[in-house]
Amino acid sequence: MIDAVIGLYLNFFVLIAQLFGKVPALKALAPTQTEAPFKVAQFTALVAFLLLGIFATRGVRNEQLRTAWCVAFASAGTTVFPSFRETEYSTVVSLRR
Repeated sequence: MIDAVIGLYLNFFVLIAQLFGKVPALKALAPTQTEAPFKVAQFTALVAFLLLGIFATRGVRNEQLRTAWCVAFASAGTTVFPSFRETEYSTVVSLRR
């Protein structure tokens, strides 16, 4: 997941550079791509993709851990944590049989 976000960010980074190099209105704002508008655009993209990566991995990681713990406890024959929903527990129990 993180590799995909990094790859997408790098493609977006190149897209911004290409836009500032080829679109006349953007080229007028930053002709050498060292001016403030170019830096602001790149920084905004970086922050957006950092947040995208954090939010994308947060949900996947928690769900994977929850499933792993359910399977581990169910296969050991012990009770699952009370915080797990009944549907998750019944799914794990049905996998165990």
